[in-house]
Amino acid sequence: MSKVIPENIRNNLKKYPDHTHLTCLECGYVGLGGCLKISKPLIYRLSIYGAGVFIYFVVYFYGYVTSFWQNLVFGAFVALLARSTKIFVCPNCGIQFK
Repeated sequence: MSKVIPENIRNNLKKYPDHTHLTCLECGYVGLGGCLKISKPLIYRLSIYGAGVFIYFVVYFYGYVTSFWQNLVFGAFVALLARSTKIFVCPNCGIQFK
């Protein structure tokens, strides 16, 4: 037997590009919820990237670390650059949480 999602919750879910299964601790709703992807501001990403490139070249020119560690540090900064924050929204009560 399939469960039909109530119409008001379906209408609220239409607002979000992605959905995930969640449990809201405020209202007790269990089921699909909206998922927003909010990326970091451009200035944040550029400053992290710039710091990573700067550290990479300083380490490279002074020869303090092996090539493996240089690539590891640079990869960590690129990962921070591409990182985004997901915010979930309860379709029943509208509360946002991470």
